[in-house]
Amino acid sequence: MRIVSEHDCPKSVEGFSYDPEPNRSFDHLVSETESFEKKLNAFTKFHQPFTKTTSRTDIAFVMRVSEDDMDSDEDVENNDQQDKEKSQICTCDDLYLSDDDEFDHELEYTIMNKMGPALAENDHQTKSTEDIQNQVSVVEKEIRNKIERALSAIALVEKYRENRREVERSLDLQYKREVSEALETHMNVVKREHAIISI
Repeated sequence: MRIVSEHDCPKSVEGFSYDPEPNRSFDHLVSETESFEKKLNAFTKFHQPFTKTTSRTDIAFVMRVSEDDMDSDEDVENNDQQDKEKSQICTCDDLYLSDDDEFDHELEYTIMNKMGPALAENDHQTKSTEDIQNQVSVVEKEIRNKIERALSAIALVEKYRENRREVERSLDLQYKREVSEALETHMNVVKREHAIISI
C-alpha cells in the first residue's frame, strides 16, 4: 500500500518544478542542486557598473618593483608591456606624476579647474540654503510678533469687558437704590396723607 500526498501548490513555478517524490538517490540530489544553481546564476546576472572595459579577466592587478637597479630599459619596457597585457582593470594613462614643482602646480590647477563648477554649485546651494533659512527666520519672527500683538489685544479687550461689567454693576446698584428710595418716599407721603384724612 502506498500513500501519495497531493499538494495544492502548482507543480512548476518560474521554471522550477516541485517533485513530491522523497525517495531519490544522492547523485540525483547533487545533479538537481547543480541545475538549480545554474538556473539561479542565470537569474542573478546583473550589469556590472563602473567598468570601462568590455570584459574582465580573473587576473588581478599586478605591480612589479625591480630590486635590481642595473636592469636595462628594454627589460623595463617588456615588463610594462606584459603588465598592461595581464591587467586592464586599473589604468591611469592620462595622469603623469612628476617631482617637479611646476607640474604640481599644473596638476593642482587642473584639479581645481575640474572641481570649480562643483564648488561653485555647492556654494550656490549653500547660499540659497542660507537665504531660505534667513527668510524663514524673518517670517517666524513676524509671526511671533503678530501672535504677541494679538494676545495683548485680546488681553486688553478682556480687561475692557471686565471694567465695563463693573461699571454696569455699579450703575445697576445705584439705579436700584434710587428706585427703592423713591418708593420709600412715596410710601411715606401716602401714609401721611392717610393719617391726615383719618383725623
